[in-house]
Amino acid sequence: MIEFVYKTYLPDRTYRIHCPKTVGGSNLPASALQEIPNYFTTVNVHNYDADISNYTRKVRGWTNGTVRANSQLWVGEWGSYEISYGDLSLALNLIKNLIRGSQPGDNYIDGSHIFCLYDWGKLGQAEGLLGDGGKRRAGYYALRMRIRALQGGKATFFPITNSSDLMALATLDASKNVYLLVVNDRATSYTVNADISELIKTGNGTVREFSSKTMDEVVGSLRLKGCNASFALAGNSAILIKFDRQN
Repeated sequence: MIEFVYKTYLPDRTYRIHCPKTVGGSNLPASALQEIPNYFTTVNVHNYDADISNYTRKVRGWTNGTVRANSQLWVGEWGSYEISYGDLSLALNLIKNLIRGSQPGDNYIDGSHIFCLYDWGKLGQAEGLLGDGGKRRAGYYALRMRIRALQGGKATFFPITNSSDLMALATLDASKNVYLLVVNDRATSYTVNADISELIKTGNGTVREFSSKTMDEVVGSLRLKGCNASFALAGNSAILIKFDRQN
């Protein structure tokens, strides 16, 4: 039916059929890939794990050796339906999972839909990114910061951090502007020294902070010194620095 509609009425449009849209951790994708791989074009799963990369790698492993080996992998639902998006720890983990899903190889996610954008179900049952009257919760601002760093198909790089508590991502946009994002979901504060000399050697950066005090707001500027970006990163926070080529 879908193929008929597109070929008849939308001949210039490409369609995708997502499958199996199953609950997180399920083995159903493996069965679908073995039994009906020609009936869909895109592998799509749900994943509410704190670290989405484990199940992502498992599903990609199942696609190997099937006709869907090079197909896109989407996460149709992720985030939380149990914890409010006003929770700071959850918000920071949203950033970390987006970084994980941007990594090349078996961790890579081609597309996703977070659940839930708005409050869902009975009152107080599942608090979304946006509450009553459009109230923006911490998770909303965390995603907004992450989108600043990644949106637009930017080239991605993954600097090595000086602690396993930290997760970092650097991106390069079409105008050669560089974005450095570092997230710390522990209570310990750190001084970060990031060598981004392969992307940019001199320049000024605009610093944005996400924390319990500041929700994705500009908090200052930073000048590269010896190709290094050096800055303090408070506990339970994230920093995004944009190095504009014009500066």
